[in-house]
Amino acid sequence: KEMQSTWGVKFHRIPKDLNSEETRQIIETCIEDCFVSLIIDPNYGNSFNDIGLYFKFLGYKVQSESFFELASESTRCTFPALPQVNLTVTKKENGDFLTALRFALTALDFDPDDHAIRDQCLSLRKMLS
Repeated sequence: KEMQSTWGVKFHRIPKDLNSEETRQIIETCIEDCFVSLIIDPNYGNSFNDIGLYFKFLGYKVQSESFFELASESTRCTFPALPQVNLTVTKKENGDFLTALRFALTALDFDPDDHAIRDQCLSLRKMLS
């Protein structure tokens, strides 16, 4: 299914079966659409973050992390904590708990009332002690 954004960029719902060729094609189209939105606004962090998620779905972990980092450095992001949360998860999956905690604490700075982020910080602190 497609939805249209206010910028005229299409958004697609990702099917639950991430291993099908159809899903892979939808994800590749989503990545292309995100790049179109970055042509319109090269500082739009949401698109960098979404590309990172799509690459992660496709199994490209290094590329996904690079796009999460670009999202976290962007000057405009609807939810600035989100790239930090994605970097937290990525670093935690890679066993880099100290860096994961650093990103989680940065996410908490952006959204101090988010209980999931707080729980992630506590969990990481326990893992490091």
